[in-house]
Amino acid sequence: MKHRQGSIDGKPRCPTCERILDGFTAINGDRDPEPGDFSICLYCATPLRWDGFAYCRLIGSALVLARLNDAFLRAEAVARAYRDERS
Repeated sequence: MKHRQGSIDGKPRCPTCERILDGFTAINGDRDPEPGDFSICLYCATPLRWDGFAYCRLIGSALVLARLNDAFLRAEAVARAYRDERS
């Protein structure tokens, strides 16, 4: 499967670590992020949702739903390994 990479306009920040998250790698096809898409901060591994303008932390049932997706779980594992490697 093709993984599209690109940039996001503005300077959206992770709500947890405040790092700018203006790049993406789409793991579910060849498209830009859309409102409602799940994401993960590569710096602190916080599970996120893109609302079209900013990232929001995934909590509660939204986080449970995201973790039912194998691609999300793999991406979350990669982000945690990257975070742990850097600390």
